[in-house]
Amino acid sequence: MKRIFTVTVTVLALMVSAGIASGVNSAAHAQAGEVQASVAFPGLSNVHVYLHAADGVAGAAGGSQVASTTWKNDSATLVAAAGTYDLRVVHGPTSVVFDGVDCTTACSLQVPLSELTVSFAGLNNVHVYAHLADGAIGSYGQQVASATWQADVASLVFLPGTYDVRVVHGPVSTVLDGVDCSGAACAVTVPTKTLNASFPGLSNTHVYAHVSDGSTGTYGQQVLSSTWKAGATSMVLLEGVYDVRIVHGPASVVLDGVDCTASGPCQVEAPLATLTTNFPGLTNAHVYAHLTDGASGSYGQQVLSSTWKSDTTSMVLLRGVYDVRVVHGPTSVVVDDVDCTSGSCKVAVPLATLDVSFAGLTNAHMYVHVDDGIAESYGQQVASSTWKSDSTSFVLLAGHYDLRAVHGPMASVVDGIDCSSGKCAATVPLATLSASFAGKTNIHTYVHKTDEMPATYGPQTAASTWKSGSASFVLLRGVYDVRFVNGSESFVADGVDCTGPTCNVDYDAAIPVKQAEATPTPASTATVEPTATPEPSATKSLAPVNAATITFLTASCSAESAMALAVTGGKDPKSADNGTKEAVPSDIEAYGCKLVRASYHLYLFGSSTADGTYLDAALTAVARTNANDDAWDGAASTIAAGGSFYAAPGKSAIRRFSIAEYKHPGSSWIGLPYLDLQCSTDGINNDNADGAGWNGAAFGAGQQVYCIYYFLDEQPEPTPTATPTVAPGETPTPVPTVANPGRLIKELHPEVQVDEHDGVVTWIIRPEDLTARIYVWDANAADCHGFGGALCGGIGTDGTPGTFDPANEDHQNVIVTQRFKVVDGQCEPVVNTVEWSTDPNALPGDRESLTVEYRCSGANALGWPLLVASFVMAVAVAWYISRRIQWQS
Repeated sequence: MKRIFTVTVTVLALMVSAGIASGVNSAAHAQAGEVQASVAFPGLSNVHVYLHAADGVAGAAGGSQVASTTWKNDSATLVAAAGTYDLRVVHGPTSVVFDGVDCTTACSLQVPLSELTVSFAGLNNVHVYAHLADGAIGSYGQQVASATWQADVASLVFLPGTYDVRVVHGPVSTVLDGVDCSGAACAVTVPTKTLNASFPGLSNTHVYAHVSDGSTGTYGQQVLSSTWKAGATSMVLLEGVYDVRIVHGPASVVLDGVDCTASGPCQVEAPLATLTTNFPGLTNAHVYAHLTDGASGSYGQQVLSSTWKSDTTSMVLLRGVYDVRVVHGPTSVVVDDVDCTSGSCKVAVPLATLDVSFAGLTNAHMYVHVDDGIAESYGQQVASSTWKSDSTSFVLLAGHYDLRAVHGPMASVVDGIDCSSGKCAATVPLATLSASFAGKTNIHTYVHKTDEMPATYGPQTAASTWKSGSASFVLLRGVYDVRFVNGSESFVADGVDCTGPTCNVDYDAAIPVKQAEATPTPASTATVEPTATPEPSATKSLAPVNAATITFLTASCSAESAMALAVTGGKDPKSADNGTKEAVPSDIEAYGCKLVRASYHLYLFGSSTADGTYLDAALTAVARTNANDDAWDGAASTIAAGGSFYAAPGKSAIRRFSIAEYKHPGSSWIGLPYLDLQCSTDGINNDNADGAGWNGAAFGAGQQVYCIYYFLDEQPEPTPTATPTVAPGETPTPVPTVANPGRLIKELHPEVQVDEHDGVVTWIIRPEDLTARIYVWDANAADCHGFGGALCGGIGTDGTPGTFDPANEDHQNVIVTQRFKVVDGQCEPVVNTVEWSTDPNALPGDRESLTVEYRCSGANALGWPLLVASFVMAVAVAWYISRRIQWQS
């Protein structure tokens, strides 16, 4: 084959050599009696050219070498004595000889070349190699040329001939044998196949194509992936046989030996099962599917969740065996080893109906709590039924409970109710109080919680007005002060013992009230609202917040994300892309990116207002701006991902931010992995800087502002080009110490993102005045990310506490998310309770807590007013709504 190739090339060369122009282009560097020979081979690189004394033998070039030039691109020039020569051109393992070239005067030669076009539509990161044809099927000779990391098409230039073309995609390759490139152009189309994978009803799914290893249930090297998909996905592959792996959370399945050859279907359907969980009568329940751990009462990694449901819910899973965990408030039950290996599976949650009777009591509030095993105390609240008369009922998870009955300011606890079977009952202990005032009319009688002081009384429990002779009351058992009002006179009977089923009091036994009271009107009979909910501890740890907070977040984006596609497509992402005018954490998921803690730092350009930004919420430490608008100068204040700058409320200032790890002027854009920096409402520029108020802006007291840096996750993190380097936590914030280390919650700012079917609420939890290690629990969180040294622990997974440590950065916080469903524009409340303590083993009733609730307005899925926040805040709660971005081509 080599001999045939040489003859072919030589004949072509001789045909061309007949057209060589002579006597032109006089040699600029030739000495007397010498000429210059010019050889052109455009598009060819690393070429060697040799000039030999003519030997008179076609294609031999056996004469003595006269001149040479090596490693040339596109063209070469040689100088030799005037004469006739054989010219040899070498490119890798290929060569061509031009016989008898007339160089008696200056001469030039155009080397004949061939351009190969290789097409592989839909494939990227492909490497193409041209080899000498070895005459064997599927193998190849020495490499001649290459084009690497190509997408869709590649081209190579070489000497005319016949070649084997090798195409490599990850760990797979194919060889196209004997490609005829004897002419000026040649082309081949690589045989590819589109793999279609379907998994209807499944979301956040990852599909991986692997080299088939020929074994059942295992797989070879990964070729390609398609991640975070819903319902179906497709990918283009070289023809062949593959193992396809489908991953959903920690669950996965391998489909072996998928035929993606020329005649194969190249199609897979994930084996799925629909899990239906029934809990009739239960509301606001959360259902979690976990990998089975094979142990009774425990569970493996979480696969999927369905939260805030009533009566029933269903979820689509990869087929397998699961542990199903049902959570209702602080109670939960695990149904082990649910067999979902076929198309459908069901779980009947063990429930109990608790019937509570309190005959004769009106406007009563009943609360069911976890049984704490202690007489007359109770654990965490599970359910409530308020403003009831005579009786009420609850549907609960089977278990043991404490019942708390509240009537005005009075409360009673029924301990250890056994609801482990289908039915259970509790009778609230009551007392009937008979008040006598014989011979008197138009008397008003008021029952009060005793204040244990003579001639005075505590909060009112019940009233009976305009009565004659007597009055009767049904009350929770306890000790009361009974007040009689007769015209302008008021008397009180102190410490009436109603701890038994009946008790009596007589008007004549009452003594005058210390301070005269005006004659009441019947309107004073209204029963006060229950004081048992919310818990008082929910408000005691809050302090007013004045400074606006500018928090720095980092987001990793794949090449397929909307953010990366926009930037690489020449578009300029804006902070308002996703339905809000401001940059908010929910934008990250909307762009197809993910929140991470990456080693980047935020700082202020020199053109920022010198005293407009601070390092602490007390606004005592001014953030130092950079010396210029070029690279970080090593002295400007920086914050790491998850940290915060602060701004004085109402103060307008220019705040231009950039990333310290890059050397760049503020007016130009640099390459990947930098994608975009979005701060507050600013997004006017797609260069390397962004501003929270580019030309001056003021923020409100307690306002939460974000600067979000998006970067491409397929590239390594950059090495800073500035001389100084940034170290995490290099700008500590002065924080005053306080006696109480439990002041955990500085602010809760939810960002709400919804679409047609579901949504997510993002909460930021940060410590205030931290002087001791704090442990934090959030049973409602779906996932958690820690910043500044804060640890999530088991928040969002196994329920163990996260940690804030004063030894870590001053700006530490955790970001937790809750997911919810929207059906026909209606949605259930989004409720989050955060608990904290300095004791990692503190029981739920001993922790401080904070609860907030949001409810859909009902008008549509985009109307989200603040319904109730069960704490007092000095600053309005910020909230946002966003929709997924759809970049238009």
